[in-house]
Amino acid sequence: MFRIYRDIRFSPNKDAFKINFAATLVKERKKTVDRAGYYIHIQLGNCMLAGDIYIKDKKSLVAIRKKISTDPDEFLKTIENKYFIDNLIMHGDTLKRVPRGFDEKDPMVAYLKLKEFVIYHALPDAEVVSPSFVSKCCKIFKAAKLFNEFINEAIINYYHSEHNN
Repeated sequence: MFRIYRDIRFSPNKDAFKINFAATLVKERKKTVDRAGYYIHIQLGNCMLAGDIYIKDKKSLVAIRKKISTDPDEFLKTIENKYFIDNLIMHGDTLKRVPRGFDEKDPMVAYLKLKEFVIYHALPDAEVVSPSFVSKCCKIFKAAKLFNEFINEAIINYYHSEHNN
């Protein structure tokens, strides 16, 4: 769960408190290794559920890109299944050029250009206060599970191979 106080040092908005509730759920978060997880954001007119990864280490981004490039079928299976398509939208800033070390003719080039990997589902305010909200969260997070597992596997395998060499 995130703190309610805003960091106002460099912001033109000097409101002391945030106007949203947000929490991240990540399995086995370690300070040295990035991990994909689940995110809930509740704010009047701007509610959402998401699966994402906050990438602090560029090595994690390289690991994800390498896995996408070397195992495109598995990645496409995670984002092209009906459950994912019906419930989630993929979003992320992109590079203008293919990242160094990757072929511009790679069929996965659009995904290799991503600088972040975020999938989300926008929620109307009424749904957040409905009795079915918890089951909706479960449904969306279940749809995000394969995506998060793919991302985490890429990072974990990369770090294991790096430390074993």
